[in-house]
Amino acid sequence: MEAAICLPIVLYLLVAVGDFGRFYTQSARLDEVAMAAARSAATQAQPSVGEAAQGAATIRVETFCGCPTEPESRFACGEKSCGDYGEPAHYVQASAQMSFGFLSRYPGFTSAVELERTATVRTR
Repeated sequence: MEAAICLPIVLYLLVAVGDFGRFYTQSARLDEVAMAAARSAATQAQPSVGEAAQGAATIRVETFCGCPTEPESRFACGEKSCGDYGEPAHYVQASAQMSFGFLSRYPGFTSAVELERTATVRTR
């Protein structure tokens, strides 16, 4: 009798722990994909700007300039200078996005969650 009550709860908890592990692993992999895409685009002479599909992930790469003295500044390269600092810094930003599906239903979560990670690399 006790096994009939405890076994479904224990199995549900095991599936939930496995799902959390899968979710965490996919998040870490997506971080690595975004950083690899940003590094790859930064080392190319002319980084390609746009979107690409890599397996289940969609990768978006863009370049922009900004003033290191103003962390929130972001503008197209060649548009303006950074005052006393001089030339703006050039950056490459890569975003990786994918959908993650859980094995089971959990309260407060939909059956699929969108994961997105972003990595930014300064090129010069």
